[in-house]
Amino acid sequence: MFEDNLIDKMPVRETKISPRIGNSSRYIYFSDDSYIESNDNDIIDIIEQKFQENKRRFNVHRWESNKKLIFVLFFITPIFIYILLQFAIPASSRHIANMLPAEFSSVMADGMLEQMDKYLFSASELSEERQESLRKQFLVLTRGNEAFQFKLYFRKGEAIGANAMALPDGSIIFTDELITMTNEDKEIQAVMLHEIGHIVHRHSLRKIIETGFLMSLYLWLTEDLESINAWITTLPVLFIQTSYSREIETEADSYALDQMLARNISPKYFADFFIKIKQKRHEYEKHSESNNQDSNVQDSKEQDEWKILDYLSTHPGLNERIQRFQDAARY
Repeated sequence: MFEDNLIDKMPVRETKISPRIGNSSRYIYFSDDSYIESNDNDIIDIIEQKFQENKRRFNVHRWESNKKLIFVLFFITPIFIYILLQFAIPASSRHIANMLPAEFSSVMADGMLEQMDKYLFSASELSEERQESLRKQFLVLTRGNEAFQFKLYFRKGEAIGANAMALPDGSIIFTDELITMTNEDKEIQAVMLHEIGHIVHRHSLRKIIETGFLMSLYLWLTEDLESINAWITTLPVLFIQTSYSREIETEADSYALDQMLARNISPKYFADFFIKIKQKRHEYEKHSESNNQDSNVQDSKEQDEWKILDYLSTHPGLNERIQRFQDAARY
């Protein structure tokens, strides 16, 4: 296929030879963007050994032909991925988030609320008086944390129902459905302090950094740029749907509990609010089960009335958390 005199005249140092993977085609790339494609892997191997012997490369073919190695990797790879996802990425994200300046959080959160408004929320139906009253209470709760630019927003939750969330830039969003669940403002203050705790401990920023690590890992494994672009576009939706770990929720709870005690707010208000969530969830599940048995289809208005509560699914260990605040209220 190749003649020796032609091979000797190639600009060897400027050529690149694709690695051998099974019996797939190989390519020799030249500096002028031309290339040769060949299925004769043995000849390509000879060329590579003769002219690129000083270039170290990862020998994919040798690795994939090693059955013992494949057997070992078959068991090691899942363990490695588990350690990476459960320990390495969260630990790295925590370290990076704590090192970054507060201004970086604003950059990371840029456009998130606008995207959420586009895909998830609609305008709040709470009265201006009610919103202003809650903002004044929120302002009091954020005193002492001037390093963060806290902002409180209200939105109608639509598909996500009763929920509250904290963005990395200090924005906290409460849905109308969550506000109207209770007539006791101190219960809402308890949830506010919990969300403030997420921002103070950089949990929201950590979640975005973790997502970035996962996207990089996915890209490295698949080289699927189109999926990455779609992932970036839907990041605000993923931000809401992805739950915090129990460790992170406990840390935010600890902040809320310490602040409630320091401000003479009984921890029972936190427990009482989450008991209401638990009861509402039970009513919703019972109602849904009854409708399924009767083979009745709920109309959209009825669905909206019973639409609750992704807030539960994104906050693990509910019973233990209720018990913790109830215990604290007794002392």
